[in-house]
Amino acid sequence: MKKILIFRTAQFHICEKIFSFIKIKYADAKVDFLSNQDFDSDHISFVKKYILDYSGFLTVQKIPADIREEIKNENYDLMIFPYSMWGIEDLGNLLAVGKHLKPKKILFINELGDGKECSVFQLSFFRMVHFVVNYILLAPFFLIALWTYLINLMRKKEKGFQPRKDIHVIRGTTNIRVIQEEPPRSRSVVKIACIARFDPIKGHSYLIKGFYQLISEGWTNIELNLIGDGPEASSLKKLVKDLNIEDRVVFAGFQTNVIPYLKECDIFVLPSLNEAMPITLLEIMAAGKPVIATKVGDIPNIIADRENGMLVNPGSEQDIYVALKGLIENPELRRKIGLQAYLAFQNKFSPEQFGKKYEALYQSAINHSKKIKKIWEFTVFDLSIGGITQYISLMQSTLAYSGIDVMIIPVSINMAIRSFYLKTFPVLFDRLFPKGKEIAGYTVRKAFLCFVFLKKYIEGKPDIVHVHDVIAYNALRHLCRIFSVPLILTKHGDLAKEVIVHNKVDKNSLLYRYFSRQEMIAYTNAEFLVVVDEESKKRIEIGKIAG
Repeated sequence: MKKILIFRTAQFHICEKIFSFIKIKYADAKVDFLSNQDFDSDHISFVKKYILDYSGFLTVQKIPADIREEIKNENYDLMIFPYSMWGIEDLGNLLAVGKHLKPKKILFINELGDGKECSVFQLSFFRMVHFVVNYILLAPFFLIALWTYLINLMRKKEKGFQPRKDIHVIRGTTNIRVIQEEPPRSRSVVKIACIARFDPIKGHSYLIKGFYQLISEGWTNIELNLIGDGPEASSLKKLVKDLNIEDRVVFAGFQTNVIPYLKECDIFVLPSLNEAMPITLLEIMAAGKPVIATKVGDIPNIIADRENGMLVNPGSEQDIYVALKGLIENPELRRKIGLQAYLAFQNKFSPEQFGKKYEALYQSAINHSKKIKKIWEFTVFDLSIGGITQYISLMQSTLAYSGIDVMIIPVSINMAIRSFYLKTFPVLFDRLFPKGKEIAGYTVRKAFLCFVFLKKYIEGKPDIVHVHDVIAYNALRHLCRIFSVPLILTKHGDLAKEVIVHNKVDKNSLLYRYFSRQEMIAYTNAEFLVVVDEESKKRIEIGKIAG
């Protein structure tokens, strides 16, 4: 019987996918588990668990000496290290762990399931080869990034653009179905929830402060559930601690399955400072629950205030407090708003409507007498989690009924090369050319995308290529023209505006000029342009970039 030790060296949603993969490939194996957090899988029953007390990335030094010796004596056939394509952290420390623990084979595996079993010697050899390859490729990547940097440095701020063709609005959808309780059961505690990435742009701090005002007034029957994870997690937990409301706020972490929260919670809040078309909003509406959302992006075109939701001003804890108080005090209003939200979803935003709109667009992009069979979907962003991933996955499922094969093609490059050029190279470039980190990073992503496209094209030509960000469009537009493949762009967010928020720069900055130009080029040249919200359509039609 094969003996396997699985490490929890990536997010749990990645580990759960990998556990499913392991169950199929190693069905009869004896599987142990090592992590700094306990974890029960639906796919595997672990024989032994090593739960360690450490934070950050796993290293040999963080494994107690007695456990290291015990693991060595187990003489494992295979040690599996999950890793995230999203995090793109250096795998050298994990290889060092493997070297020290001396398994027969090691498997590095990510959310895509790629990787192969290798000995420690083989992995060390491959790592050395990749090191050499990285520095061979460094010169051309550096020159391309430098050219891009200098062009944007010298270029003056552009004032506007003219889109080429009609702009199509196709909002996202969700296939989540929540069984409604009729009548709703009475609860002693009113549960409020927010499902969103922990990022400053999502406005969690305003929700927490608005919730705190209710607690300060003496409300004892309320609870706040924050579902998600991200870079602002620690600061949000500190805010909750400083306000002394830790017993009223639940940090539920990232959840692959949000249905239990859609069932259990009574009110949802989306306090975003900037949004295009949040899929979470549609999930809440499909669940028939009342939502308080900010007046940003396409939300006011979907939510009619006090009819199928409640609208508040972005960045206003006071508005959130007032809206929450009104819904908490009035269960009948909650029920009425939730029902209207459910009906609006069914009539306008269902998966069936979503699939029909895209099928019609695809058909218009090619010879109408030709049957569409194969669509390639690309984005320079990593297809692991997030709204773009959900949107593309739903395209795949809704168009399958029409016999259209939607192939989601990740930008999968050898991890050692990927890690170096998406993590180390931009930092090195930034030291030589200030504010050039993001420019270097996206230059590399465009090059990777072209490589993956050409590699895939050798296997056969698609009917249509569909990209989901302006960077990907600009990377592939010339290749698609050369190979006579229709190219469709769906714009999900406002890159230039996000640069202002995330990097705290103004419209005269080098970064803003770079990303706004990427948007302008795409919107000017895109023959088939889709946006996911009406506000974006209005802006693009008059030649404006959000910012």
